[in-house]
Amino acid sequence: MHHSVKVNILNGWIGLLLCCLLISVGCGGSQARFDQGNRAYQEENFEEAARVYQALVDSGYTSPSLFYNLGNAYYRQKKVAPAIYNFEKALKLKPRDKYIRQNIEMAQRLIQPKADILPEFFYVRWWKTLFNLLPSTIWGILTILCFWATFYLLYQYFTKIAPKVRRRSFIGAILTGILAIFFLVLGWNKYYTETTEKHAIVFAETASLKSGPSPASKEVSIIGAGSKVFIIDTSDKWAKVRLTDNKEGWLPMTVIQTF
Repeated sequence: MHHSVKVNILNGWIGLLLCCLLISVGCGGSQARFDQGNRAYQEENFEEAARVYQALVDSGYTSPSLFYNLGNAYYRQKKVAPAIYNFEKALKLKPRDKYIRQNIEMAQRLIQPKADILPEFFYVRWWKTLFNLLPSTIWGILTILCFWATFYLLYQYFTKIAPKVRRRSFIGAILTGILAIFFLVLGWNKYYTETTEKHAIVFAETASLKSGPSPASKEVSIIGAGSKVFIIDTSDKWAKVRLTDNKEGWLPMTVIQTF
């Protein structure tokens, strides 16, 4: 009996070591391929660099650096749609990176024809910056902490006798309560965006935006490869989308790739 237990424990340790070895070998192999892509890019062999990076992505590897480098490799080949697509995927993983945003803006200048991008007011830019500062889980934790602080300060207010303590507790409860509601709104909106909002990039050279989910529907607009759209709804093989100029219409699912 004791011998059997020892054998099982030994087998377990051997299995764990083998798993660790396989993981380390896999990580080492992916890093080697990533470095190979980097060398190809530095040698201005952008097609080879894109091929290597894309193979890593197709194998299931994801990182902001990988998508960013892949986007650059496509951009240097003037392949606008895959460049923007990968820049957007990098930005989704690292939303505060200013270099990714700059590259998206540079690539968007190559889109022909393109939808107009409506100018944003300063408070919209401020809200988006704050919105992308943290994931929804952190906003949720901050909300809970602020609510707990509010309840504690209210407890202090109702149980203490000293007027100064009561006044400070009351003011603190109001401030932490406002912060809790603010964080709650941010967290809920961030969670909704993370779980339901879908974006896509147009990959067709030009795409006809239709008034309905049918090739026979009236044409609303023509948009070029690399254009970013927001998916509102889907119907069979069509997607209802909104453009950056707030125009809405339908596109075949075959001409877009979601991210």
